[in-house]
Amino acid sequence: MKNLLSQTHNLIKHHRELEIQKGEKFNVFSILQVESKENLTHSNFIAELLDPKGSHLKGSCFLELFLESVSLKLDDFDFQNCRVRKEHPTGNIDWEEETGGRLDLLISDANQDVLIENKVYAGDQKLQLLRYYNSKVRKGSILYLTLDGREPSDYSRGNLVSGVDYHPISYKTHINQWLEKCQKEAYNAPIVRETIRQYQLLIQKLTGTMAHTEQQNLQAIIVDHLDEAELIYKNFVQAKVSAAKSFMEELRIALNHDLQSEYEIELGLSPIEPNSYIWMKPRIPLPEGFYFGIGSFGAFNKNPQDVILLIGGFNLPGDKTTHRAMYQSQLNWYSDWWFNRKFFPKFREFDLEFSNNEFLKKLSNDQHFRKGLTDHLTLEVKNYLKLQTPEISKIQST
Repeated sequence: MKNLLSQTHNLIKHHRELEIQKGEKFNVFSILQVESKENLTHSNFIAELLDPKGSHLKGSCFLELFLESVSLKLDDFDFQNCRVRKEHPTGNIDWEEETGGRLDLLISDANQDVLIENKVYAGDQKLQLLRYYNSKVRKGSILYLTLDGREPSDYSRGNLVSGVDYHPISYKTHINQWLEKCQKEAYNAPIVRETIRQYQLLIQKLTGTMAHTEQQNLQAIIVDHLDEAELIYKNFVQAKVSAAKSFMEELRIALNHDLQSEYEIELGLSPIEPNSYIWMKPRIPLPEGFYFGIGSFGAFNKNPQDVILLIGGFNLPGDKTTHRAMYQSQLNWYSDWWFNRKFFPKFREFDLEFSNNEFLKKLSNDQHFRKGLTDHLTLEVKNYLKLQTPEISKIQST
């Protein structure tokens, strides 16, 4: 196991050295904080590459490479005169007919369509894939695109059959390989080539993959140590959860020490869940069931919008709409449950992101850092509660 970990460590180290040499840490998508924008970033960028009339000026080459990468063969498709459309309406939603909605991407010539449903972090909608399938009026194929190639839920696909009525594809494999091919084709257009490379680096970051050659090297190392890799794999989840849970409990104890006379401090779900929180409930209850939470401590939370540790007010109402209306002008609602959220700032150059391996290692191995963060968060929480609890009490009494 030490040999496996050592070889993997060396591969990662080499990968990071290459990142520095090539300047690949400088990524425009990350800098502009648009990594997780499903339509504004991913659908728009993919659509531009697929469009034979796109600004890349490579004609239908990228589109043909895409269809090759997803193993989709189209008979007599008119590549020169096809259209690529984003957010294409298929009609108003009709629940009786199970039709309608808005397609993320539609590629079409005069006779046939390719429909792409793009899921980066968004969840499935009710009968979404089935409605798109029933809305088709011409020959066509449906591609269900996700980070890891997962199947759509029954909630979305209804009675559709995978591999027949739709085809799952992934950013991790299909899009990553397609972008590799596009870069080679754009060898004589440096701005196009390097922009595609930056987007590919974003995809590799979101899917936890590396360049094709490095990925092959890693897989070869694993094959040479399959027993060891399997044992590590079986313990990986619990190791990360244990590290996050240990700090979560330590912070709960610190908060309880300072706040137990005014608040009940409780642990919520385990860090194996993305919505893992510490709850703080006033001992003199606030009307309407308002209380506070710190989270998320989720060690596997992948949604960039929710990974940074935060504190906020929480309400699990019987009638969410009523509460929103009552306190709309006084409370800043983020969702039907959360209001007046505040993200904790960086601590000693680290974002407080429990799904981040580097942060979790620092937290586990550096006791001085750990103690400093516990003290820092305790003070931040006390200051937040000192301000928010009286404000909410005042609102409810008026």
